Parts: sequence; C-alpha cells; structure tokens
Amino acid sequence: MKDQYFTERNIAYRTNELVRGRPTLVFVHGVSGSSSAWKEYEEALKDEFNIVTYDQRGHGHSKRYSKYSDYHLKKFGEDLHELLTHIGEYPYILVGHSFGVLVVLSFLEHWQKQIAGVILISGDYYVGRHFAVRLLSFLLSPVPLLTYLPKFAHKPGRINYARFPNSGDWHMGRSLTDVRNTGVCTYLFCLKQSYVPDFSNVLESITVPTLVLHGTKDTIFNIKNSVAMAKRIPGATFKKIEGANHIVVVNFPHKVIDALRAFVKTTI
Repeated sequence: MKDQYFTERNIAYRTNELVRGRPTLVFVHGVSGSSSAWKEYEEALKDEFNIVTYDQRGHGHSKRYSKYSDYHLKKFGEDLHELLTHIGEYPYILVGHSFGVLVVLSFLEHWQKQIAGVILISGDYYVGRHFAVRLLSFLLSPVPLLTYLPKFAHKPGRINYARFPNSGDWHMGRSLTDVRNTGVCTYLFCLKQSYVPDFSNVLESITVPTLVLHGTKDTIFNIKNSVAMAKRIPGATFKKIEGANHIVVVNFPHKVIDALRAFVKTTI
C-alpha cells in the first residue's frame, strides 16, 4: 500500500497497485476514526482487488478545518467524489462504516453512476429521527459556536487499533484515544452534523447492488436501522453478523471480509 495526498481536497489516502478493470474497493471510515481502521482489509484483499482507503476531512492525516460548516455531510460526499475522479475510472465499490454510511449516501445522492456497488456497515440513514438523538442534538446546540474559538495546533495521526482488541462500543480507552487523535472540535462538529440529513429518498433511488451488514450486539445503531434500510433499497441484501458490536469492522474483520468478498464475486 502506498500513502498519497490529494492536494485539491487536502485528503490523505492509500492505494495498492491499481489494475485497470479490476473491482476497486473504497473504504470509508466512521467519525473520529481513520484509514487505519481498514488495515486488515488492505492486507487481506490487496491481491484480489484494487484498494483505496482514505482519511476523511478532519481525520487522520487529512486537513482539519476550523468551521462547523466545513463538516456538512455534503462536503464529505464531495471529497469522495473528487478523490475518485482524481484516481481514475474504475468500477468502484463503496464500503462505508457508521458515519461512513452517511457519507456514502451523500455521495450516492449525486454521483451514483460513478460506482458499481455499495456495502453499508453498522449504519443508519436518518440519525436525527430518534428521540435520544434529538435530545442530544439539543444539548449540542452550542457546538457551532466553537467555530469562533481559537484552535490549538493539532498533530495529525492514525490510531493503531491493535491496541484495543475486541473493545466494546463504549470502551473509554479507545473512544478517548479516537477523540483526542481527531480533536474535540472536529469530533463534535461531525457528530452534530450527522444528526441533520435525512437520506430516506436516496435509499429508494439506489439502483446498484447493495449489501447491508450489521452486528447483532450493536449498541450505537440498533440493527433494526439496517433492516429498515435494506428494505428501502431495491434488491438490497441484508446480512447480520452474530455477536458483533458497532466496532464490527475492527473486532470482526474476517467475517466482514468474507461477506464482502462473497458479495463482490457473486453480485458485481
């Protein structure tokens, strides 16, 4: 895998040797994460597929922006579109986890023709519809004001998730390390922005093959959200991963990889 930087969008990304005509898996990580969440996927799949992993804006080695408005979901979708356009014309398959699902749906709203398939993991399509989230969103109402506070210099980096084997959804050590690595302002900006968009209509317009994965013990996004999402996407396949929590891509990589590989080889 080779580290690269897309200066037009200030996005750090990694690829293996891209082979024309071979399916290209594009991995989109969750909030406060980075491309390092996909390390095992890079190693397991690089000889079969083209691989693209990247740090979303404000994360990893990509640029951290200072304004709340810089983290609108539309901008994340635009980043992904511009990055794929920069890399070249390949049959792309988007793989999004958690917040990354929202980014993928934002992308699909405008550029679905650019891809060949979608894999949505541990996600939701309208986070803000839940009562608990509406309450939390109200409590986070002052977050946009953080735009006007001075920002401390922040050293970019990626987390080595091997330090937190089989960690739970609410594992304090991993969570605090993630937030500290991303930065509190960036984390809160992304969290608050994730409550806003409703991608219900996008689901019904998806025409490419879609796989929806969710762990049965996810306590961040209930598995019912993915069941509902799969039902609204024409022809989507839903698969549950027994015993997996929300951090399924880190804790159960082999099960996700098996499902991903089978989906791509039999569907795309």
